[in-house]
Amino acid sequence: MLSIISEPVMVERAHIPGFHMKRKMGFQSLKNAIEVRLIEHSEKRILVQKLGLDADSVHYWTSWNKRRFNLLISLLMKSKLITYIHMIDRKVLSKVVKHNPKKTERASLTVEVKGIAGGTEQVQSVCLSTESDYQTTAMVAAAILKIALQKGVVGVVCPFEIASLDEVLKEVNSKDIVIEAIPQFLEGK
Repeated sequence: MLSIISEPVMVERAHIPGFHMKRKMGFQSLKNAIEVRLIEHSEKRILVQKLGLDADSVHYWTSWNKRRFNLLISLLMKSKLITYIHMIDRKVLSKVVKHNPKKTERASLTVEVKGIAGGTEQVQSVCLSTESDYQTTAMVAAAILKIALQKGVVGVVCPFEIASLDEVLKEVNSKDIVIEAIPQFLEGK
């Protein structure tokens, strides 16, 4: 994760440091929007290419659930110490951030889409949340494999090229995965 957030981000045809630009974003389980930070992600290139999107319209924002940890990572990045820490020990993050397998963790992903509808700019946000993102990742991978086999898919494809989210969720059939529309959070309000 440290190498991902350390990558420079392309914004309006210019590079800025990853994990530097901030904004607020809403999530299902939280009353208030939280601060997230802009990062570059390798998936972006695939989405832009396969869906024919403008690269400036696709953004990845991330955050850890502890505000102090986000601040620490930001400080390490601004001071450039993160580069040296990562060179010394690539697994430093997993040593610092301990996961208690007895304590459930809620992972959330919010997708925000902006566009013009009826002549006015509209923003729609939808959040998927689940217990344990690794368990859900495994269930989704198995569901996509099953769908691919059922459809006789051959070759290299992106998951969204062979199945819709509804198809995948139907196959996964988990009550732990919740999808809800998020009311818009307006900066400064």
